[in-house]
Amino acid sequence: MAQTPITINSSDMPVVGDTLRYSTAGTTGLNASTISTNTGANYTWNFSNLVPTDQLLQSFKSSSATPYLLYFAGMVGYKRADSISLGPITQKNVWDFYKTVATKYTIEGTGFSVSGIPLASDYSDPDELYNFPLNYADIDSGTFSVSTSIPTLGSLTQAGKRKNIVDGWGKITTPFGTFDAIRVRSIVTETDTIKIVTPFPFTLPFPNNRVEYRWLAKGVHIPMLEIVVNNGVTISSVKYRDQYHYIPVTPAANFTANNVYPKINDIVKITDASTDIPTRWKWTITPATYTFANGTNDTLQNIEVKFTANGNYTIALRAQNLAGFNVATKTAYIKVGDVPVVKFGADKKNANIANVVSFADSSSNFPSRWKWTILPSTYSFNSGSMDTLKSIQVLFNKGGFYTVDLKVTNPWGSDQATKSNYVWINFPAGIATQGCKNVQVFPSPVSDKLSFIFPSVESGIITIYNALGEKIKVEDVRNSNTILVNDLTPGIYIIEGSVGSQIFRARFVKK
Repeated sequence: MAQTPITINSSDMPVVGDTLRYSTAGTTGLNASTISTNTGANYTWNFSNLVPTDQLLQSFKSSSATPYLLYFAGMVGYKRADSISLGPITQKNVWDFYKTVATKYTIEGTGFSVSGIPLASDYSDPDELYNFPLNYADIDSGTFSVSTSIPTLGSLTQAGKRKNIVDGWGKITTPFGTFDAIRVRSIVTETDTIKIVTPFPFTLPFPNNRVEYRWLAKGVHIPMLEIVVNNGVTISSVKYRDQYHYIPVTPAANFTANNVYPKINDIVKITDASTDIPTRWKWTITPATYTFANGTNDTLQNIEVKFTANGNYTIALRAQNLAGFNVATKTAYIKVGDVPVVKFGADKKNANIANVVSFADSSSNFPSRWKWTILPSTYSFNSGSMDTLKSIQVLFNKGGFYTVDLKVTNPWGSDQATKSNYVWINFPAGIATQGCKNVQVFPSPVSDKLSFIFPSVESGIITIYNALGEKIKVEDVRNSNTILVNDLTPGIYIIEGSVGSQIFRARFVKK
């Protein structure tokens, strides 16, 4: 049955606040020549087989809500592209600004940035996209021009002619639905000219000739379908008003393991962490010294693996969906090893206070951390050693037995060993004592400090007599085990003290 052609008016154009979803589609099954000729009065266009390849939102904003609010007051802005390359110039953050009045719908300005500098220009000759009312068989034409100065470089001029022909009316069907529509064929002859002034002046024109086909419906605000054909033969873009669809995107393969430092026969869970919903998986593990566990295999989304030999294992995952596949490879991701077995030794186990004793770790299974503990703590590290190094050098500053402990750790665990009374440090040359052989007094001769070593029971009260038997001083050495004698005059002195019920005496020389 014959239908009545619709009329498009200014009320059918986008307004501030419109957020309209559209899809882009591939060109499979489309032919530029066929599109050109398949039109007319009371025509039926069937594009229901369009397959979306991407989907975006077309948001129309007040110019005050765009980066170019100072240039286009009262207009409606639409972000056309993130980036457009024009030879030596790349436009970023590209916006077009539209004005709708009762008689026409025009592009009035453009804004973009070059090298981070925001630029904007009003069209000196606006581009009239439609004249209203828009009816079947209408024909109109006009020119357009906009020039933008680019600081330090030159300028960009976009100029040309647009001829609009309403060459069809009827019904159009797309994946969005079936609507009454008219078709507008716009023949655009355009040249984009870049003029560079520094460092070497030149002018570079870029032809941008095209035919734009738009199917317009009442109240939809953007074309039901828009097809652009370059140079009359090549379809450069297809987009249409649409509803939400899940559109497959090639997955970005990724995965994680719950343990990257297992031991032999530990079960490791490896979990797919790919994005964009893969539907097929293929795991590859090298070397092949492993088995799958708990019923898993190399085509499941998540796997469990038991490694049967020490070494480094590389894991690869191929994740695939309808859009394509992606492979993630993690080299030496799983490292299989054993808990270290601690072992250490000293270059000498009997030494004097002035001697440096070296301790070296010889643990197996590659420890990566060390912790040395030495008791008692009457020692210091030598030559930059510290208690977290593999090998250490120690200078002991008091005689007696020392206990040495070493804890070693690697990613698979730790081990610890203690060697009690491992090192004996000789006491300095001392003074013979009478009455209690367990007391040691040193050195003699002495210049400033006399030291004592007592058995476990002691009084700690020491009396010093001179050679005439006169009491010189009495000291309590329970806290320090030392007496300062630098105030004594050179000569021979006698000390006396008690250990329990035993009295000891000794003679020393003050030099």
